[in-house]
Amino acid sequence: VMVVSNCRMVHNPRKFELFRAQHGKCAYCDRSFDYRKLTRDHVMPRSKGHSKRMNIVLVCWGCNARKADEMPTQDQLNRARQIYAACGKPAFEIG
Repeated sequence: VMVVSNCRMVHNPRKFELFRAQHGKCAYCDRSFDYRKLTRDHVMPRSKGHSKRMNIVLVCWGCNARKADEMPTQDQLNRARQIYAACGKPAFEIG
């Protein structure tokens, strides 16, 4: 169940598009969260030179902190590709 507690809080169309594609769930742990409790994460870390817009998924604060600036696991990459497929967007390039 997607929970958007206050429609006025939905001020970022890109974030809301991801929220809908992810069905309100963290891209990494698959738990449901309120829109405001999810944060954007670069699947391929910006610190490693990856900054494209198609490199972002929504994750809970805990998963974002655990991943930090590490390269994603294969499972995380697969989940991110599924999210972008659900949005009708091409998968991002790796490497």
